[in-house]
Amino acid sequence: MTRKDYKNLDDAICQFLATKDGHPTNSSALLELAGTCNPGSSDWRLIDRRMVAMRKAGRIKFVGNGKNNPSGKTHGWVVCIPDLS
Repeated sequence: MTRKDYKNLDDAICQFLATKDGHPTNSSALLELAGTCNPGSSDWRLIDRRMVAMRKAGRIKFVGNGKNNPSGKTHGWVVCIPDLS
C-alpha cells in the first residue's frame, strides 16, 4: 500500500488555523484542496482525519475556546509546529 502525501493539505490547514476563525472543515478552499488529494472520499472527513494526525504528531493542539486560547481564535486550535519541511 502506498502512502499518500498530504503535506500541502496539512500546511493549508495550519495556515487556516493560524490566520482564520471558524473550523477548517467549513472552509471551501480547504474542502476543494482535500478533494484533489483524495478524490471520491468525503472532503470534510479527510480534513478532520488530517487534523487528528497532526494533533497526535504534536503539530497542532486544541486548547479550547476563550481565555485559554492565546491565538484569540474561536476554533480553539493553535499551531505548534508551522511547517515540517
